[in-house]
Amino acid sequence: MALTSFSIKDVNVIVLGNFNPAILRHDFLVRECKISDLGQVIEQSQLEFPTLLSHIKYKDIWWTAELNRMIVRDLSLSDKAPYLLSKYLEMLPHTPLLAVGINLFADLVISDFPVVTCNMLNTVSMFETLKKFEASHIYMTIKYQVVNEVSSIPIEFILTYITRHGARVLVQIELQKAPFLRAQYNWEIGDLHINRNRLQIIQNEYRQICDDFRDLMQDSLKSDQDSEEKK
Repeated sequence: MALTSFSIKDVNVIVLGNFNPAILRHDFLVRECKISDLGQVIEQSQLEFPTLLSHIKYKDIWWTAELNRMIVRDLSLSDKAPYLLSKYLEMLPHTPLLAVGINLFADLVISDFPVVTCNMLNTVSMFETLKKFEASHIYMTIKYQVVNEVSSIPIEFILTYITRHGARVLVQIELQKAPFLRAQYNWEIGDLHINRNRLQIIQNEYRQICDDFRDLMQDSLKSDQDSEEKK
């Protein structure tokens, strides 16, 4: 079995902290944050008091602020979201921040059934795969659908580990519709209240994070039988 298609369908960056949603306005982004390439506003929430949520939609960017979090969704699937979030927060250096994360959503296609032969369902193979990501504190959960008293089908794979920069990675893969799979990859760093400069990691490492997602899917969806034959 092998990964034959990998397509990222959605990307967003989320930061947890204490925010004033009323500040998130198009004028603020342009005049104060000096962001000039957002394009025309398609939709913008009306200001109310108290303002508990604010959002702006552009052609490629959907931006939302709540009291405890901010989300920048990148419909163009480029590296805009980390950059835009960083530019915004540069203007608010005293805003309390806790954690920041990148969420990637992908559709995958695999060849050669069955799923039960893939590396991700073998702890030894997955441990070897995760070495390249400097993974530690590894946890794996596999959900099965029981067919009868002697057979079951894996329907979901959940993986968490700590990787470079002390980032926490969460991977969830839906397996029940194989060979068509859906995967979510969440990469998150915390302690921004201790060292706010760690926020810059999401912009510096964005390409590497995307590559790690792809590489992890390619390695974990290989056939475990193929891996054994190569040894």
